[in-house]
This record gives sequence, C-alpha cells and structure tokens, in this order.
Amino acid sequence: MKLFGILMILNFATFTNHKISFQNESEIANWSITNDGVMGGLSKGGVSASDKGMIFFGEVSLKNFGGFTSYKSPFSSYDLSEVKKVQIRYRSTGHDMGFQLETSKQFFQPYYKANLPVSEDWTVITLELSEFNQYQMGDKTRNRLTEKELKNIVRYGFITNEKKEGAFKFEIDYIHFL
Repeated sequence: MKLFGILMILNFATFTNHKISFQNESEIANWSITNDGVMGGLSKGGVSASDKGMIFFGEVSLKNFGGFTSYKSPFSSYDLSEVKKVQIRYRSTGHDMGFQLETSKQFFQPYYKANLPVSEDWTVITLELSEFNQYQMGDKTRNRLTEKELKNIVRYGFITNEKKEGAFKFEIDYIHFL
C-alpha cells in the first residue's frame, strides 16, 4: 500500500509542470478527433504533422445540427489541482479554438473551456484555470472551474469554438501545465 502511495505521488509530480510537445509523436499517439457526425452533423477534422508540431484542420458545417470538430487527449485520470495555469503555443486561421477540460466521459455533462483567438503568427497564450468557464451542451453556464473539478479531469483538448461554417487550420507546438 505504501508503494502505491509513492507511485501516485510520483505520477502526480510528473504531471504538475508537464509539457506536452506536439513534435513528440509518442506523447500524442492516442489523441483522437471527434466530429459532430456523432450527433448527425457533417463537419470534418483531420491532423497532420508539421515541422513545428501538429496541424488540426478541417471544415465546420452547420448542416444537420452540426457545428464542431475536436482533437483531444485519451480518457484518463488527470489531477490538475496543483496546476494554476496552462500555456499553449499555437497559430491558426479560420476559427477561434477552445481549450477544453472535461470531468466526465459523457458528452452531455458540463465541461470547462477557454478561448484561443485566431492568430496567424505563432502565439503563446497563458490561461488561468480559475478563469475557465463551464459549458453544457455548448451553452455557457454561470460557473467557473474549481479545485474540486481540477482533481477529476478525464480528458483535455481543442474544439472549434465558433458556431460558423468554414475552413480552419490550428497548428499546435505545445501545451504546458504550470
């Protein structure tokens, strides 16, 4: 039992101040794309490697009640309660993106999100986790992310953040949890 406790502390310590490099294929091998087709929509998303990281690209469609595509980490258990900020280096065209933290595997449960505005030049943005807004089924609630939820993150990633049609390109260099 003592060994399990030590391993849990070491695992937590490695995630605190953890940097995910999108130039390191082994760190993102299990990330996946989810398009609105899971609910009948027609949006399309894909990924490809670049010399600076990973490119998430696609076309958002509002037909058939669509309007999103996402690129997210695998489901796991991420205790971010000691993390205060997240820093992301990216550049983009077409659509604002959202950086999303999920506390449930069920899509209809609340999640938390912050906006990443379009930037054609490489941008480093630092987001305070306490400023992430809660959303449920795409609608913003009045709640913010709390320490309780930070202990129970099951997945994180990127999602198109505007309900508008059109092409987008989002190139990611890294995510750094601080």
